[in-house]
Amino acid sequence: MIYLGFCIVVLTTYIGYCFSKKLVKRKTFLNDFYNFNQKIKREVGFSKKPILSILEEENTDFSGLLKDAILTDKEERPNYLIKDDYDLFINYKNFLGTSDSKSQINYFNTINESIKKLLETAKANEEKLKPLYLKLGFFVGLTILIILI
Repeated sequence: MIYLGFCIVVLTTYIGYCFSKKLVKRKTFLNDFYNFNQKIKREVGFSKKPILSILEEENTDFSGLLKDAILTDKEERPNYLIKDDYDLFINYKNFLGTSDSKSQINYFNTINESIKKLLETAKANEEKLKPLYLKLGFFVGLTILIILI
């Protein structure tokens, strides 16, 4: 009975951990988005490298999703992104390479603020909700264990 109770508590805590992992992935994605936007702004402004060659240098979830979206034109939202994040991403993807470098740099400067706001929200949600999910998972397991005993 003790082993079963221990397994239940571990399982429910792990489920809480899995829920909190989405928050971490979202924050990481938006942070990569912000950093990529800064990098591409520099590259378009100075070196004039093609977008796909810039993407080849990157090895993040964001760059992989952007590369897939550009090459295959598929638009499937990852489960860790909310609608606002994904809408911004799709607008970004659709604008890349569609105008002259000056217009693109202006767009990158404008969208930078939107990315920053989403990133700050994601950081706040992670700080606030990650421990909550872990504790909730643990306490649900503990409650089930108490009910079983």
